[in-house]
Amino acid sequence: EFYGRHVAQILLTKDDFINRQRFLNLRNTLIGLSELGIIPIVNENDSVAVDEIKFGDNDVLSAMFSVCWGADILFLMTSVDGVIGEDGRVISEYPVDTENPKLAELGKTSFGSGGISSKIMAGKIAVESGVKAYVVNGRSFECVKKIISGERCGTEFVLSKQRKLSKKESWVKYISKPKGIIRINDGAYLALLERKSLLPVGITGVEGKFEKGDVVLITFGDKIVGRGITNYSSDDLNKIKGMKSSEIPEEIYTYDEVIHADNLILEEN
Repeated sequence: EFYGRHVAQILLTKDDFINRQRFLNLRNTLIGLSELGIIPIVNENDSVAVDEIKFGDNDVLSAMFSVCWGADILFLMTSVDGVIGEDGRVISEYPVDTENPKLAELGKTSFGSGGISSKIMAGKIAVESGVKAYVVNGRSFECVKKIISGERCGTEFVLSKQRKLSKKESWVKYISKPKGIIRINDGAYLALLERKSLLPVGITGVEGKFEKGDVVLITFGDKIVGRGITNYSSDDLNKIKGMKSSEIPEEIYTYDEVIHADNLILEEN
């Protein structure tokens, strides 16, 4: 009111992000608020959040929210000047996709419910999704002003080699909740490593109950290979697993691919 701006309070649970349609509805709401010049104030809806749909801390919530909104920058506020190394100095750039520098032993800060580890996870989610992310001292707004002006301040989370994810890929990797498992053979495993789609001929088994459009894990032996959005339900996959796409019965066929390469995220290791 002091600045002549309107605000809107939004209370969320993790389920609002896990459900793809609700995630997209939330994004449309945020876009609408932005067009009206309304500033959203977001928090977890503690009154209805049970353990399985809790975020656990506001750092991860803020990262998921920034991805959903398509934010330019995420500022993670803390009571120190950034991510602190073992030598007691602020680390100006912290790579989230390589072996990271050793940090000072820090507990939870006076800002929010998470410690430095949750801020690093939040930074990883954000920068892999194309959102710049910084850890800054929340006791002063000067650092935020400097960063917006193009100056260095606090700790910036960066990618050293890994490609940025699309919004859908980010949702699949960090936000969705897998509903089942698809087991694959060695031929399919090698194809996925070459960024190809998963075909029914490479599937050896199906676990769990899921529908078309759900996210599932993909495993080879005891190894989790990745996760993706399936074009077939578990019932239909059990009928067509091991088949060539041309052999799929007409009453079941919808796509050649069980999971298209564009809807597939591989594990980093």
